[in-house]
Amino acid sequence: MNNRDLSALLKSELNLRISVNQRYSLRAFARSLKLDPSTLSKIINGQRKLGVKGQTNLLAKLGYNKTDVSDLFSPISDLDFEQIPEW
Repeated sequence: MNNRDLSALLKSELNLRISVNQRYSLRAFARSLKLDPSTLSKIINGQRKLGVKGQTNLLAKLGYNKTDVSDLFSPISDLDFEQIPEW
């Protein structure tokens, strides 16, 4: 997964949450991901790039399971996933 794909995924998730609750904000989304709002904004706008580990952690916080994430990052070994504290 590249950073543009991650940005699109985050925008899509934010828009989904806004469609459920129109008062939902980027700040609330950042809080749910345990990120600073400015950092999340930069990731979404492509001004900040994340490495594989950062992307994997973010996807885990969004609720993607290990199988879904491993399909997105096929070259990553299972050992890399075991080091992520959410799993």
